[in-house]
Amino acid sequence: MLTNFGCGPDSFTLQYIDEVLAGHPHLVVEIDDHSSDAGLITRLEAFLDTLTTPARTSLQDLEPGLETLTARSGPSRNQMMPSEELRRTLDGRKLYFPYVSPGMSEILKAAIRSVGIDVEILPPPDGRTEELGKKYALGSECHPFIVTLGDFVKLTEQPDFDPAKSAVTIFNYDGACRLSQYTLGHKLALKKLGYENVPVIGPIISTRRDEFSRLFGLRCTMALWKGWLAAEVLERQLLATRPYEKTPGSTDKAYLDGIHRIAHVLECSSEFLPHAETKLFKTVKAEVAGIKAIPVNKQNGRPKIGILGEFYTVLNSWANADLFKQLEDLGAEVKTHGIAATNFFLLFAEHYHAQEMRRKRRPLAAAFYSLRRHWMVKWADALEDLLDGSSGDVRLLHSGQIMQDISEHIHSDIDPVSTAFVARFLDFTRKGVAGINYVMVLNCMLSNMTLPIFRRIAAQNQNLPLLATPYDGLKQTNTRTRLEAFVEQVQGFQGRYL
Repeated sequence: MLTNFGCGPDSFTLQYIDEVLAGHPHLVVEIDDHSSDAGLITRLEAFLDTLTTPARTSLQDLEPGLETLTARSGPSRNQMMPSEELRRTLDGRKLYFPYVSPGMSEILKAAIRSVGIDVEILPPPDGRTEELGKKYALGSECHPFIVTLGDFVKLTEQPDFDPAKSAVTIFNYDGACRLSQYTLGHKLALKKLGYENVPVIGPIISTRRDEFSRLFGLRCTMALWKGWLAAEVLERQLLATRPYEKTPGSTDKAYLDGIHRIAHVLECSSEFLPHAETKLFKTVKAEVAGIKAIPVNKQNGRPKIGILGEFYTVLNSWANADLFKQLEDLGAEVKTHGIAATNFFLLFAEHYHAQEMRRKRRPLAAAFYSLRRHWMVKWADALEDLLDGSSGDVRLLHSGQIMQDISEHIHSDIDPVSTAFVARFLDFTRKGVAGINYVMVLNCMLSNMTLPIFRRIAAQNQNLPLLATPYDGLKQTNTRTRLEAFVEQVQGFQGRYL
């Protein structure tokens, strides 16, 4: 196999080739600018010598054992509830999901529990998580894969872990992002550990498919949408308040308490009746008001920094080395793309799903997705209207605005994640941010593609300060130095133009 240094897809496919060709001679040649003919010839000669060695197994004898559940295979009798296939897979098992952030993880747990599935969120990652992930990964995968793999491996080390009563899940995607390979990569690692019978569930969510709804049921999806919107609204109020709080820690406490109360309402509201939705809305309204009531001191204004990028790294404080609080400690106020999944889902619903059904000549399905889109927009507007001032200026981006904004920079069909990032970058420039921090992971294909676009847009906006920070799990001291220099640039830009 011929590859090149830093090739994103091959960071996963190399493992699959090793698995499929186990016991059979095979060669991987990695080419970069420094490759020499002598070294290449030596490796080719050695490889040719191995071809004379008999293979240890025949390809027919291989049993990969890499089956994963990523999509519903047939119709379901009740579209509102989890599919029969998922219920059979999870019969007698607890489902585990990696920790991402309070807003994403607590809400996901509540939504899945609301449809009767026993689910638990794993503890936040730490140094041991990182160590285990790097031990069982190839090493060239993106950092979120390594951390989530470490989460699952650490789960198997727990004294009460029972593979016959456990299953793991993570979101899946069929676009350009390497997230599309996480499910299979995790399954391969579990197989190597001797746990190949532990189900790995990775519902595909993309422009063409919504297998999360098909597997977990529409009731779960609806609860998840409302809950993530609520968490995102609460986080925006948190970020607009915390830098100015008079009592350190008071905003974080109010935010976490609010997330717990919202999750409790979601988990206990298994029926979709008007009073259940009214209760959720009133809860979110009260929690937002609670954070707004926290005593603050805004005599000294702060420059605003927009943060966007790879969603796991942006949301997970371990993965980003507590980036948000670092920037706040340096004197900035942070604006963020939010949970990110919400804007991706809204883009899929507004621009792609109904269109895809019409292309397949399924008018009833197209009509359903159109109705669902209106419902999603209604809830987004209602919850975002609870915010005002600094906390309410960054909202979910709708597909019409996205397509109009990105037309000069990138084609929407290249990848919807890149599309949403470019649109958010442009939105930040209109919302008075004095700098943008683009959070990347090492060798991320989407980041490498979009960063040149961002640099061009920044140059067109009075050379708006732009910092691209790659995260790969190494606790680099120079990251703090770069952040300090960046905030100084931001403060200068604020003084000159805003």
